[in-house]
Amino acid sequence: MPANFSVIPERRLVYMKFFSDAHISECHATIAKVMAHPEWQPSFAILVDNSELTSYIGDFSEMQVFCRELEESRVFEGACVPVAYFAPSDLGFGIGRMAQQMLSASLPFEIYVFRDEMSALACLGQRELHLSALFAATS
Repeated sequence: MPANFSVIPERRLVYMKFFSDAHISECHATIAKVMAHPEWQPSFAILVDNSELTSYIGDFSEMQVFCRELEESRVFEGACVPVAYFAPSDLGFGIGRMAQQMLSASLPFEIYVFRDEMSALACLGQRELHLSALFAATS
C-alpha cells in the first residue's frame, strides 16, 4: 500500500493518504514516519484520505496488534486526538469504521468517518471545502 503524508504544523494537522492495496503493516510504517517527523506533535489532528484504496489485505488480529503497539508506545498519552477519515468508497469507509471501533476503544482518539471531504475537513476545524484548497492554502 503506497502511502504519503504531510505534517501541516500551522494547522496542527497531519494528512495521510493511502493508495491501492491497503495493508496494516504499511499503515503502521506510515504512522511511525509521522511520529518521527520533527514538526509533529501528538495532539495534532489527523486527516486520513482513503479515497484511492482498491483493496485491503489484513485481518482483525493484525489490527489488534497494531492497536496494542500504539497503545504501548504511550505516545498519545494525555492527548485527545481528533481523526477524520475521508472515505468515499465502501471499502475505504469500512476500513475507517474498523479503525474507529478498534483505535478509539484503547487510544485517546475521537474518530469520525465521512464519505465526503468537506465534512472531514469541517470535523477537524478546517475552513476549506476541498482538499485541493487546503493544499493550496498551506503550501
